[in-house]
Amino acid sequence: MARARQIVLAALVAALCLWSGIALAWEAEIIRVSDGDTVVVRRVENGEQVRIRLYGVDAPEGHGSKWEPQPYSRVATNFLKELIPAGSRATVID
Repeated sequence: MARARQIVLAALVAALCLWSGIALAWEAEIIRVSDGDTVVVRRVENGEQVRIRLYGVDAPEGHGSKWEPQPYSRVATNFLKELIPAGSRATVID
C-alpha cells in the first residue's frame, strides 16, 4: 500500500511539473535583436512588446551600452540576427 502511494505521489508531482512548464510558455514574434544576448519580441496573444535576455548566454556588450564596445560584440549580434531574424516566430519559456 505504501508503495502505491509513492507511485501516485510521484505521478502527481510529475504531472504538476509538466503542467506548470506548459502554462509558462508563450508564442512570440521577433521584432529585433538588440545585441548578442538580448532580443525584443511581440507576444502573439496580446501584442505586448517584451525585452528578453537569453538565459545562459553572455555575449560581449555592444554599441548600445554605456561603455566602450567589447571585442566581437558586433559578431555576436550578427550571429543572433542570423539565428533568429526579425519576423520569425519563437516559443518563449518563462
